[in-house]
Amino acid sequence: MKATSTHLDDTNLTSKDIGQPLLQWYDRNSRPLSWRPSPSSYATLVAEFMLQQTQAAAVEPYYRRFLSRFPTLEALAVASELEVCSVWAGLGYYSRARAIRRLAQVVVEQYEGQIPSDPVLLRRLPGVGCYTAGAIASIAFGVRVPAVDGNVSRVVARLFQIAGNPRKSGRVRNQILEIAHRILPERRVGDFNQAMMDLGATICLPLRPRCSECPLADRCRAYINGNPAQYPERLESRLIVEQTHVSAMIRRENGDLLLCQRPNGGWWAGMWEMPRVVCHDGEGVLAAAVRAGIEVVGMHLTPHEIVANISHTVTHHRIQLYVITAVGDGDPVPIGCSRIRWAQPDQFHELAITSPQRRALKAVGLWTALD
Repeated sequence: MKATSTHLDDTNLTSKDIGQPLLQWYDRNSRPLSWRPSPSSYATLVAEFMLQQTQAAAVEPYYRRFLSRFPTLEALAVASELEVCSVWAGLGYYSRARAIRRLAQVVVEQYEGQIPSDPVLLRRLPGVGCYTAGAIASIAFGVRVPAVDGNVSRVVARLFQIAGNPRKSGRVRNQILEIAHRILPERRVGDFNQAMMDLGATICLPLRPRCSECPLADRCRAYINGNPAQYPERLESRLIVEQTHVSAMIRRENGDLLLCQRPNGGWWAGMWEMPRVVCHDGEGVLAAAVRAGIEVVGMHLTPHEIVANISHTVTHHRIQLYVITAVGDGDPVPIGCSRIRWAQPDQFHELAITSPQRRALKAVGLWTALD
């Protein structure tokens, strides 16, 4: 469906043209997210780190748990990496947990514990990119700077019918950033940025935009021309890589479970898991369990039975994780891991255990920690 609008030929839509109807819509329809009522700089920082590559609904319980454990920047700065990753566990992309802890330490050491409001200074902090700096500066401090995430980028691309894809083209990305800055209002800039995010997340959807509900429909060139879903240009879909992983579940008579800490680098760096390997082509899962013992913890294992089968997705990899009970000879040593330890189920919550392994432990009734 096409719409008619006096804005169709207006190549210079102003902040008033967009900001007034958008903020009115936001006041009525904003998402009730935990970090919005009192947007302190620290609360905003935590929320924005968690929102990187993660949907808001999934972030909610982790955000509340994180602030309960680390209520201040100073509390986060003195926490160990293990503590922070343990509280973060289940949210994924654990490099964010390490980065926010390093950031807290830098802010305490270099900025007397005060998160800077200047986007340029914010971008110098660990884990802070252009979007996160803009979000913190605008929401927590009212600085007139855009916060352009994927949702906002899509809204701008459709409003101004911008050809190309910002993830593929620096020119397109800069064009969207320039427009996003130009249409910012003088006041309520943090609300405006969040309104743009909400619009993209709930109305201006990637495949089936709900244009009839959009407060900016009569200003949107893509909608007026009848082709909003064509913007921004789609990237070619990445092929999904199928992998089979096998973990050996090794327990002592007292119920202790053997866990090993992943080395630095790669997926789940520094996290804890049962000894695990990726199956070779044509390799059976029982043979892989034997190899996990040898390559990861230096033990000769006798595998018994499959007790869990978990599906998990990481980036463009679809993983099938099999957990196999096994009995080992001798004592384990850290060969393909950083450290090893024996742990009782009531100790698991003290460790940053990877998401698929947590699900596997739940499946066999060993995970007793509250999520």
